[in-house]
Amino acid sequence: MQKKLLLLILFFILYIHSIVFAETKFTNITEEAGLKDAPSGACIIWGDYDNDDDLDLYTGNGDWDNWWEAGSNIFYRNNGDGTFTDITKEAGLAENASSCTHAGFGDYDNDGIPDFYLYNPILDPAKRIILYHNDGKGKFTDVTDKVGVKPVQDFSSWGGGFVDYNNDGNLDIYFTSNAGQDSLYRNNGDETFTDVSDEASLGASNFGPVAVWGDYDNDGDMDLFIAGGSVFGEKSLFYENMGDGIFNDVTNKAGILFSSHSAVFLDYDNDGNLDIYTVDGLSSSHLYRNNGNKTFTDIQAWNAGVGLSHGERVTACDYDNDGYMDIYAMQWMDSGRFLFHNNGDGTFMDVAKELGIIRDGPANGCAFADYDNDGFLDLYSCSLWQHSLYHNEGNDNNWLKIRLVGSIGDIPVNIKRTNKDGIGSRITVQAGKLSIIREINTGCSRGYIPTIAHFGLGQNSKIDKLVIRWTSGQVTELQDIQANQFIVVKEGLGITGTIETKLRPKAVKPNGKLATTWGETKKDRLYQNYPNPFNPETWIPFTLSKEGKVILEIYNSNQNIVRTIDLGIKPAGDYLTMDRAAYWDGKNDDREVLASGVYFYTIKAGDFTDTGKMVIIR
Repeated sequence: MQKKLLLLILFFILYIHSIVFAETKFTNITEEAGLKDAPSGACIIWGDYDNDDDLDLYTGNGDWDNWWEAGSNIFYRNNGDGTFTDITKEAGLAENASSCTHAGFGDYDNDGIPDFYLYNPILDPAKRIILYHNDGKGKFTDVTDKVGVKPVQDFSSWGGGFVDYNNDGNLDIYFTSNAGQDSLYRNNGDETFTDVSDEASLGASNFGPVAVWGDYDNDGDMDLFIAGGSVFGEKSLFYENMGDGIFNDVTNKAGILFSSHSAVFLDYDNDGNLDIYTVDGLSSSHLYRNNGNKTFTDIQAWNAGVGLSHGERVTACDYDNDGYMDIYAMQWMDSGRFLFHNNGDGTFMDVAKELGIIRDGPANGCAFADYDNDGFLDLYSCSLWQHSLYHNEGNDNNWLKIRLVGSIGDIPVNIKRTNKDGIGSRITVQAGKLSIIREINTGCSRGYIPTIAHFGLGQNSKIDKLVIRWTSGQVTELQDIQANQFIVVKEGLGITGTIETKLRPKAVKPNGKLATTWGETKKDRLYQNYPNPFNPETWIPFTLSKEGKVILEIYNSNQNIVRTIDLGIKPAGDYLTMDRAAYWDGKNDDREVLASGVYFYTIKAGDFTDTGKMVIIR
């Protein structure tokens, strides 16, 4: 009895380990992607400036350590083949933009084409904010003077971004301040802005490096969290949007007790309420669980597995598509990198090192985005002296990506409308036992994320129900949507199209360089079996760089061969899908069902040999 119990415990540990680490890996492809010369700056801005459905990248040079030094901002166009091209000059983003502390994409005039703003600290104080209009032909034009966005004197800003705070269908802009007051610019709907900081009860009392937006009380409008870092003795501030253009300071009432340097909204426990995770430059991190009644409980971060000191940057995403939000955090003093995997039980585990993410210097900026449209979120991370694009090699979990298109401009003006980007809208997905929410927002201004909702679905192959609450108040409900696709949903019309994705086969676990180049296999590779653990059958994928006779041998834990699978002569190519991969039914050569346990499989093809491990649970 005791032996069986120990065996069950062993299988459970192996099973949990396989879930956490199963087939997920990050590969540094910075140089291969053409980003070798990008600045290691504070700003990482993802957005689709040319509406070709591939995310482009703006990398800005500027941080609080070399704030007043001119840098070299670079704007990269995504070529759609895994590489990027520097188009800074031809896009009109070179002049007066040699440095920046924050920037972002947003369609402020609702013409369906993303515009762009940046904050340049080295310019004259009255000209530090630059707003560019996108003409839809690949060119940006400085319209700052025309639209009326001007900072106050001695205004220094680290954060900001687009938001529709009053749900009028027009994107407003908020800027934080380190030496003056925060500024909220209301979009008047006629391509001009008005400073309404005092009118909205924001501004003079606010002082902090980062501002993030999220609807914490589920009332349909965006609330504001301002991270005030203890580096300068500030405190965090939390404002409830009262829905009438006014914000109310609810910091103490909500239970936000500690200072912070960076923060992120996320629903880490999938209860339908946005929680908050904060990091601080001199103090510790805090995980605030939303109680659903406009208050938060400070969950002890160290007990939850997300304890961190000297934190500088943080972002969140479901990197492994298991349906639970994970957290990526960066340290300043210790140069640490932490990818906290959400275990789905209220706890997290740091897996950064195991997944290939390295410590590369003091934190500067970070952002996740699926730049290659394969359904898995990739990571761009910067320290003061190094920048890295990490490609997410993926796993066998399913996913759904959604782009919202608001109806403003398409329906009569007397009907409330949603901005074209859908910013502020909330999407709820039900898939099997999973119930997941995502809000369309742009994240932190030093890690600007695309306005695309990304859902990991675990092993669920379809979405049972999808509900969109638009900022206009309209609600869209959809049912029975197949997983692993990128859909476009327009307000009032439902699904209006799908965007081409690069679907990857199930259960591929590449390590190191990709196995193919331009469709030509360049490397032999054995991948993790799928599923793992399994009962009663599994598939073992592999790639061949040249034709050869392929034999798979299955060994038990005593290193005895239990099954030999002769696949015959196979041409060079990928054998990654279930109809091409090697199949094993969990039986030995005598067709007897093998017992639970750990088994090993070895591929032999010419002079290529490799071994993997798998688990059977009966």
